[in-house]
Amino acid sequence: MTASNSKKTGTQGEALAAEYLERKGYDIQERNYHGAGGEIDIICRDRDVLVFIEVKSRKSKSFGDPLEWVNARKQERIGETANEYMSRQENELDCRFDIVTVDLSCMQIEHFENAFWLE
Repeated sequence: MTASNSKKTGTQGEALAAEYLERKGYDIQERNYHGAGGEIDIICRDRDVLVFIEVKSRKSKSFGDPLEWVNARKQERIGETANEYMSRQENELDCRFDIVTVDLSCMQIEHFENAFWLE
């Protein structure tokens, strides 16, 4: 898969994930938030909880389980970026880290709440 195809797949998956989350009642705050530590795909609120979401999209099952793509290093970068984002907010909300996987080959979306924790 070329870089442009990969980016297109990611963009499509993120749009579908955002629609899915909105249907579940989540309030999208930011999409593709860029900070010094990296990028967070979607930042939203689930009632009184700030949720940082990593979206993983794929067009086939040949690349393995997308949950495995969010390794410890990726989690650390998301955490650094989340801390930066939270330091700019006026509210002190609880937060959590979720992963949404989007399988474009069968249009299946899975949402993993509290997918990982950071210390």
